[in-house]
Amino acid sequence: MNNITKRLARTVLTITLFFCFIAEISAEGLRVRGELITLKGNMATIKTSAGQNIDVALTHPYQILLYKDIALEDIPKGAYLSIPSVPTGNNKRRALGVNVFPEAMRGFNEGIGDWDLTADSKMTNATLAKLVSSNSQREIIIRFGDDSQTIQVPPNTQITTFGPVDNRKLKIGQKIVVFAKVAGGNLSGKFVGIHENGNLPPI
Repeated sequence: MNNITKRLARTVLTITLFFCFIAEISAEGLRVRGELITLKGNMATIKTSAGQNIDVALTHPYQILLYKDIALEDIPKGAYLSIPSVPTGNNKRRALGVNVFPEAMRGFNEGIGDWDLTADSKMTNATLAKLVSSNSQREIIIRFGDDSQTIQVPPNTQITTFGPVDNRKLKIGQKIVVFAKVAGGNLSGKFVGIHENGNLPPI
């Protein structure tokens, strides 16, 4: 297999994985976030920030999604973004994180809806229209359909890209987010998000 064929095969595999990811997280949309405290076979136990231990059966083979930090200025022009945020009281919102979707996921769940990162958080999936970055102001203006939204981006906000990787394994003590669904009264999930710096992905 030559290099061009190998690259083509990897591209097809990546696109296929993202379509599987879309199908998986579109069902119930549950996210289990926290520290991985045990992993026995395919059964993962995750300790949440509230101190609750939750068991999730990882579908074999599970797929790791690796999140990587980028700078605000490195967000590509016209990128499709996923931004969890909270209201600021001045008709704007404050980002809890900014995630750059892979191009294969453009258009996924476009718009704004409830989110479970905090009690009053929302998630907006939309296209970048304008980026404002100066010493006194960092804002992202996004568009979805005929609507637009201005989101403030504090200096400490995590900004990430993500994609599937095959050379990583889950480790006890690692911060993870499992995109899960309910099956037979139990939680199961195929996709597990990790951050390259060990923190929880901002999702």
